[in-house]
Amino acid sequence: MSDDMSQLKAQLTELKNGMKVTQITASRVIKTRGGDVFLSMSANMPKHDEDEGGIDLKSARLASHVLGLELSILAHEQACANGLITGSELEMATKAVKGNYTKLLVEKGKP
Repeated sequence: MSDDMSQLKAQLTELKNGMKVTQITASRVIKTRGGDVFLSMSANMPKHDEDEGGIDLKSARLASHVLGLELSILAHEQACANGLITGSELEMATKAVKGNYTKLLVEKGKP
């Protein structure tokens, strides 16, 4: 690896390790023939002390996945409540979303 690439890699690692995330935003769209459901949510990250707000990048990734899971389920629930998908479609979608996110959270949550 060249000197320039080594320096760049070190700089990127330093940036990632020092980065603090203070807010996560996720959105979902459920498109159907009868119409669309659009949802967007933001989550503010807790402050650990007065000088340093937010959470580290790895924790933010996990928090983003948790927010995405909840938002995906909620979007399907609203689509069902509006008559855009059936109860059985909601059940299938919820099961699939939970399974996919569980796999993702287990995989990404490893130390």
